[in-house]
Amino acid sequence: MLNTAVDSINLSVFNHWLSVGPVELWEKGNSYNLEEIQAKIKSRPEIEITSLNYQGLLFRFNIKGALNGPFYGIKTPCCNKVGDEWIIDYKKTNYWIKLMLGL
Repeated sequence: MLNTAVDSINLSVFNHWLSVGPVELWEKGNSYNLEEIQAKIKSRPEIEITSLNYQGLLFRFNIKGALNGPFYGIKTPCCNKVGDEWIIDYKKTNYWIKLMLGL
């Protein structure tokens, strides 16, 4: 694991991934653009701020199964809890994406 590059990155509310639906932030072949990623998150207010649970970035690997080994993902929180709501932390989001993309 972690011997291959990230294929895609999406974001949603932990344990509500299917009911809320993720927002696709980046996929292999695209350049990294922080403003574009922030705009995608802001376009989904039910993900940007939520009382359901914390938001997590999902880094997905071997999506097409073209490599030896499993399809897998690594999820990490990227928010802060303020009162009863979880709010995206854009600085934390940027940190994790750049780290996982090797930028």
